[in-house]
Amino acid sequence: ICDTWAEQDTRIHVIHKKNGGVSSARNAGIDFATGQYIMFVDSDDYISPDFIHRLINANSDLTLCGFVCRKENGQELFRTKFSEAFYKNKNLIPYAALYQKNMLYSPCCKLFRTDILRENRIHFPTNINWGEDGMFVADYLKHVNSLYILDYAGYSYIRYDDSNSLSTKVRPDIIKMV
Repeated sequence: ICDTWAEQDTRIHVIHKKNGGVSSARNAGIDFATGQYIMFVDSDDYISPDFIHRLINANSDLTLCGFVCRKENGQELFRTKFSEAFYKNKNLIPYAALYQKNMLYSPCCKLFRTDILRENRIHFPTNINWGEDGMFVADYLKHVNSLYILDYAGYSYIRYDDSNSLSTKVRPDIIKMV
């Protein structure tokens, strides 16, 4: 299906690679990307039609927004939105407060600048399978001079009731991994 779409639209590029996990796939996307910005949308999630436009218009090193958590059937469980804010100076970004509000752990709901990722060789760690998202974002934050928070929830995160889903799975080894 992807190859068919790529044949019809020159903006679409397909990367064929051996399954190496989500971090490996995201890293391949980072390495292959040609645009000014990079964003991540999990394969089972989706974004609103105006999502990319709204995040790009913020014009900052990192732009982020809220999300809507939905069941598999599309029913909204809850919505997370944040107060709009623009931090033009790295020293004024309230990192601790943003982490307390769970705004900085996931790479989803964010727009990253490709040049910052490339110049600082920022990639997802491939040797772990829990917390790699947060490590990636934390590494990126070290190089951010401006941050924009949109009062907008254009990302839909799908929560599964399946016990095998990572969003609901009990992880008895969580303390060791942390």
